Amino acid sequence: MTNCHRLSGWLSYARKERAVVSEIIAVTVGTEFADLASPRVCGLEEAAVLMTVFTMSDYRFRRMLIDDLPMVQRWVETPAVRQWWVDANGHPSSIDKHDLSNTNVAMWIVSYRGAAFAFIQDYDPHAWAGHHFSHLPPGARGIDQFIGVPDMIGRGHGSAFIRSHVDLLFSRGVPSVGTDPHPTNTRAIHSYEKAGFVPFRESMTEWGNCLLMERHANDGP
Repeated sequence: MTNCHRLSGWLSYARKERAVVSEIIAVTVGTEFADLASPRVCGLEEAAVLMTVFTMSDYRFRRMLIDDLPMVQRWVETPAVRQWWVDANGHPSSIDKHDLSNTNVAMWIVSYRGAAFAFIQDYDPHAWAGHHFSHLPPGARGIDQFIGVPDMIGRGHGSAFIRSHVDLLFSRGVPSVGTDPHPTNTRAIHSYEKAGFVPFRESMTEWGNCLLMERHANDGP
């Protein structure tokens, strides 16, 4: 897909939906489309809309650093996260420097109006043999996330920043995204559905019992 086509897709999406879009996209696309974001190439109207899209959201994603580990560990120890961030045997799980160095996983800190409050990761499901999302096309990603600040739970932030992050992945050419909440984690399932994911079956996986949910770029916003 060419940059022009991808840019046109974002502009069309913004006009029709005025969706929440992460500020990090402004950084990524601002660099990637530096040769396009001018009246000579895009036209005055498109350039104006582009600026509107990238300033609409109060969310920002940045890559997680090793200095973030203490903060993320505090988040993992909160009751709402501890209940679901577990291994296949139901034992509490954590995030450490070895996880952070895994090149198949991209970990992000999510901020709202400048304050960090959540974690999201996207990963290559084809990097694990027999992964439950191995049926997705090449280039697909899986995601996991949690809100680490209790006061931010139940206010609509989950579905909003998940949609923003997935839209960013689609803008980079990712064809499909999968996620796998526990079947009884109704809050997470509802957030994913609001973010455009569709559940299709339960599966007992290496990481425990999951409800497999997917969203595809060609499904539209």
